[in-house]
Amino acid sequence: MANVSILQHSTGYVLRAGSAGGFGILSHKQTDTLTFTMDGYVSRTLGASASRYLKVVLPRKAAVAAPVSKLASFTRSLSRAWEQSWLAGDETYTSIVENPFIPTHLFPATATALI
Repeated sequence: MANVSILQHSTGYVLRAGSAGGFGILSHKQTDTLTFTMDGYVSRTLGASASRYLKVVLPRKAAVAAPVSKLASFTRSLSRAWEQSWLAGDETYTSIVENPFIPTHLFPATATALI
């Protein structure tokens, strides 16, 4: 996982995993203890040894929703035929786009957004 914070207990240094999730730590000790933390995930503290690779999996916290794309609105037509423009002095006004009502009983994660 990218950008995980890694606390090296023997030195007190905090390092970051790279953009691909990999990391390497230079140490003068054969063994050490490492703590892995990231917002939205459960922290883990593990013993590490210079003689083996360490693979760490951080589970999601229960309060954090999984990143899932949800349908936000229905679009009837992508044409611009509904647009009208009005000119009043030096200002131009266009009509507001209105989406039809969403049946929230079918989409419980429905929210309102103003764009």
